[in-house]
Amino acid sequence: MENVMSLPCSHCGGWNRVSPGAEGRATNFNCSHCGAANSLQQLRPATVGVSVPAVHRAAVAPQLMAPARRAYGSPAQAAASKPTSHTKRMLVSLLAVAAIAMVANAAGGVGGTFATFNATTTNNSSIQTGTLVLSNKVNAGSACLSYTTATISAANSNACDVLWNLSGASALPGATATADLTLLNQGNLTPSSFKLFANGSCTDAAVNDTFGNHGGGLLCSQVQVVIYQSNNTFTTLTSCVYGVAAAGSPINNCSWDSAHTLADVGTNHQSGAAWTLTNLSGNTAEYFVVAISLPATTDNTFQGRSAGLQLNWQIVQ
Repeated sequence: MENVMSLPCSHCGGWNRVSPGAEGRATNFNCSHCGAANSLQQLRPATVGVSVPAVHRAAVAPQLMAPARRAYGSPAQAAASKPTSHTKRMLVSLLAVAAIAMVANAAGGVGGTFATFNATTTNNSSIQTGTLVLSNKVNAGSACLSYTTATISAANSNACDVLWNLSGASALPGATATADLTLLNQGNLTPSSFKLFANGSCTDAAVNDTFGNHGGGLLCSQVQVVIYQSNNTFTTLTSCVYGVAAAGSPINNCSWDSAHTLADVGTNHQSGAAWTLTNLSGNTAEYFVVAISLPATTDNTFQGRSAGLQLNWQIVQ
């Protein structure tokens, strides 16, 4: 009769009917359930002084090497003892959960760390702009900045104090007016240019008295103008910007004449024909005098008339 024994698979636990190998040799078989290879080493029976007939040795060896078998009442009970596919799926799920837990612990610094090669470089960046802010002070008045809001505005432009405002008895033939200006670059940038120009033409208008009386002369063409750069006390000429470079008033080498008028400034010295002045570096000032004269020869046609002109001082990056 063939000597056969039942052995469990070391992979899936399924039972297999296996013929044992020779005594002292490994018994090898492939599981009939999962196909996994199995190997079982048989042991020689110990000799304890009792002679075992050779005829029985073949029967003794398999019995010694066979794993203990549970007692089942029937083959159906033996089959029921095999792990079911549901049990297998549960075991696989538990193994997957355990693997995920190991990865999570490693990522969180619990239970060990994983070392890797790495290299890192960092480049910071920054940009910081400068400022151009023009301060304009007329005579002993307060400085007027190029912006009026809490911060520098988009236009960065502002209307500052009036240079002179003659009227009535102070605007008679022979009258003069002078404005001392301090122009300061309060910013920290040095502009590429510092310019002076008329913001449009001189405006002539009639100014009626109580009864509507006025003359027909054009005052813009009658009022003479001088503009010059000076020291910080406004007493010494450093450069004649507009006027006659000859002896005369209001200062030698920069005098009034009939060719230098409000009308000429407004017509011929707008932004496209601006005067280029000594540049203003950051937080430095320059000083200018703007003076007008209504000649003593002014006749009655200029009664009840007005003339207005705007001058722009500008620094550009």
